[in-house]
Amino acid sequence: MGLQWNIAAGVLYTEIFVLLILCLPFISYSRWHKILRSRIITYIRSYGNQLFVICVAFLIILLLDSIREMMKDPKIRGQGSDKIHDNLMLQIKLHRAQRNYYITGFALLCLLFLRRITSLMSSAAVVEASKEAAIKQAESASKQCRMLLDENKELTVIYSTGCIFSC
Repeated sequence: MGLQWNIAAGVLYTEIFVLLILCLPFISYSRWHKILRSRIITYIRSYGNQLFVICVAFLIILLLDSIREMMKDPKIRGQGSDKIHDNLMLQIKLHRAQRNYYITGFALLCLLFLRRITSLMSSAAVVEASKEAAIKQAESASKQCRMLLDENKELTVIYSTGCIFSC
């Protein structure tokens, strides 16, 4: 396997590992939000779009190269297919091209999944934080409302008893 295919396979394995870690159920969204907002990740994220575009372009080039390798030999495409079983080298080349096609295709797909999952996790953490803030605000408003109602009841009792004595 060439260097570029080793890099593509390494990217695929890294993406799968990161996706599995992101899917762990016992880590909350707020913790992931804190991790994704750390200094290192923020520094990486500042160059993230350029890195993402470069990685997508690299994987697309490798995907097109693997398609070219699959379609390269006319015997592989079906012309002269009676001798394909006799020529083991053509079969090996076809197998390698197909393997590289699947590796780069899955790496590209996982890269898109990874970007979407991180953006969804970040927005879910923001929604969770705003939900908690809204709950705290509603609790304090209901507490204030109860205090005002109790004060109103006390004032009506005092006013009604004061009015009885003055009449």
